[in-house]
Amino acid sequence: MHDGSSTISTALDNCKFLTNLNFSICRNKIGDIGAKNIGLGLSNCTHLTNLELGISENQIGYDGALTIGTAIGKCKFLTNLKFSIFGNKIGDKGAKNIGLGLSNCSQLTNLKLDISSNQICDDGASTIVTALGNCKFLTNLNFSIQGNKIGDKGVKNIGLGLSNCTQLTNLVFSSE
Repeated sequence: MHDGSSTISTALDNCKFLTNLNFSICRNKIGDIGAKNIGLGLSNCTHLTNLELGISENQIGYDGALTIGTAIGKCKFLTNLKFSIFGNKIGDKGAKNIGLGLSNCSQLTNLKLDISSNQICDDGASTIVTALGNCKFLTNLNFSIQGNKIGDKGVKNIGLGLSNCTQLTNLVFSSE
């Protein structure tokens, strides 16, 4: 699978002026190396305004999430992001890096983020929601975090972070 993800990375490298991308490679075994390769290619697609990225259930850990988060952060023109990374093992460190990437996407208006079942604790969840406060134009948020290890502190910080999303008109929050 790593040769395949490397080829995808090379293909994305050549798409520097891409504005819309719908990319889904769920339920495979790309792991951290595959996620890194995809992230490296995606990091060159800096003109994206619409991105649907599905990399769920792929045995991705912290290292893969780091590269993906960095790549998303380079997409400064994103207005619509649908990002599904559920069922991996990114943990707090990976969630923090995704949050840091999202904090650079200040033009976002629509975000659907599913980070369920990723061994995320209070700190990772808090970082992601705090980052959303930088998305000053965010009006629609669908945020799924169920199946993680988030306690009272994390839930409190999620509430505080969401209170900074002052332009929200639609919120779907799932933490069963």
